[in-house]
Amino acid sequence: MTRIPILAHLCVLAIAGATLVAAPVAAAPPALHLVDLGTLEGPCCSSATAINNRGDIVGQSNVGPPMSAAHAFLWRAGHMSDLGTLGGNNSFATDINDRGDVVGYSDTASGMSGAFLWRDGQMVDLGTLGGDTSLATAVNDRGEITGLSFASAFELHAFLWRDGVMSDLGTLNGGFARAEDINNRGQVVGDSSVDGMNSVPVLWQRGTITALSEGFGDATAINDRGQVTGLYFGGNGSFLWSNGRLTDLGTLPGATFSQAYGINNHSQIVGYTDFDAFVWQRGKMTALPRLTTGNTSAQDINDRGQIVGTSVTDPDFGDYHAVLWTR
Repeated sequence: MTRIPILAHLCVLAIAGATLVAAPVAAAPPALHLVDLGTLEGPCCSSATAINNRGDIVGQSNVGPPMSAAHAFLWRAGHMSDLGTLGGNNSFATDINDRGDVVGYSDTASGMSGAFLWRDGQMVDLGTLGGDTSLATAVNDRGEITGLSFASAFELHAFLWRDGVMSDLGTLNGGFARAEDINNRGQVVGDSSVDGMNSVPVLWQRGTITALSEGFGDATAINDRGQVTGLYFGGNGSFLWSNGRLTDLGTLPGATFSQAYGINNHSQIVGYTDFDAFVWQRGKMTALPRLTTGNTSAQDINDRGQIVGTSVTDPDFGDYHAVLWTR
């Protein structure tokens, strides 16, 4: 389970939607086919960020012409539903658990951004750590939510929300910290500053924060076995952390980098390279099908091996849609 790194999702959509020269077409796994999930309204645009083990999918879609407002959506049994906002123009869903709880962030009536929990048709503002902005990135099956919030005007911290209370997870050296994912054991991963500017992948568990690497980067997802995937900043690679050991995932042939965003309980990892979405398993990285010659990005994979992400629908204009790769 994972959520797209909250501060990176706009970059990912820009990569997915950019007008580029035709990317080289890579071989796709024959067992997977690609489903275009469409949009809430109009031909452009949408992106999928997470899928649970029931096949429910969440993300964001335009609710009008390109450059108009975009809302969080829930896709279930072939139908995309608008989840609304916290009173502002835009919202973005980042994760969904197997109970159907959805989390993300939304513009509020005051113009700030607030972390939300959507449950039983209602979107609830989770509050902040004291500042004016918060973003929820992940939720586990126990209803525990993690994310990031300003604790003051200039202090960005990771949080854990449980039973209505938001708690500060702490940092490595008193700088900033961001939480990206939480598993069903309550382990949280993300990144934390080491020098006030650069950050390293970290794991929070039992009240302790641990750096997973000396290299600057971000831990983007964790499964229930405690395996962590993530990426190094600078666009030079992604990793699997398991039992204290780091493994470099490499790239697809001809690619210059890889970025990993999701991992399931079978140690399958998904992400994207220069042009292609990929799935990595047992040491092998395989490209996923595209809607067109434009770019693709995979963001999450469930335990059934279903993958969600984004694929360009019109390379000339950079339009993109949320997609599902499934057997």
